[in-house]
Amino acid sequence: MWFKPKPLDIKEMVAGVSNLVSLPQAYFRISQMLNNPHTTAAQLGEVISHDPALTARLLRFVNSPVYAMRNPVDSVARAVSILGMQELRMLALASSVGNAFQKPPSDLVDMAAYWHHSVFTGIVAKQLGKLCKLPSVDRLFVAGLLHDVGQLVLAHQAPDAMRKVVALLPKYPHHRCQMEQKLLGHDHSEVGAELMRYWQLPESLWMPVRYHHAPELAPEYMLEACLVHMANAIADGVEPSRRGAAPLAYSPISPKAGR
Repeated sequence: MWFKPKPLDIKEMVAGVSNLVSLPQAYFRISQMLNNPHTTAAQLGEVISHDPALTARLLRFVNSPVYAMRNPVDSVARAVSILGMQELRMLALASSVGNAFQKPPSDLVDMAAYWHHSVFTGIVAKQLGKLCKLPSVDRLFVAGLLHDVGQLVLAHQAPDAMRKVVALLPKYPHHRCQMEQKLLGHDHSEVGAELMRYWQLPESLWMPVRYHHAPELAPEYMLEACLVHMANAIADGVEPSRRGAAPLAYSPISPKAGR
């Protein structure tokens, strides 16, 4: 349709970028502490305080309109107690991924817009999960946060090919996956899921990422894939700045997800 296929090996792509973007030890340390029921907010706060990026994100998050705090929160320990243990795990993961991908080519990814869209998608996915009365909605927040992480991998590993994709987005705003498939043999949802598997994240997280553009094909966690799919479509529709010159338009919603 647009390009002659030139498939790249997805495992080689992920292994190559993983040398640059492995998750930091701070994330695993925090996860370990969160698995211990005797861990206190003060102990977590002490560990988090040694990570400036996570500290900044944590304080910014609890001081955002989402929590509507009457007085500013300036203590990490207090922020941890307000956020909650599971939300903290998700935020630590998001911060770790954000630090890993700090500098993709600037003409391919606007990181501020990327993370704004990712956080918005995560929040909407979680709220949709609550409406569906799912027992665990925190994983939807993470899946929403990481649904486009494959775009960052492709920007690092195949920048020239991705420049061609980005150049065509204003004309074909809903055909990104098809263009990536044509040019690279894989789209960003496949690549992102493969990276998450490489990081040994659970299937409940990477499966919705893998199928967030085609939830009806998900062999497991189809409902979660549908919710991330819908959250992404909603985020696309309310964030015109994310596409630059492209016109504002909602992404098509799969009939399966709309039921």
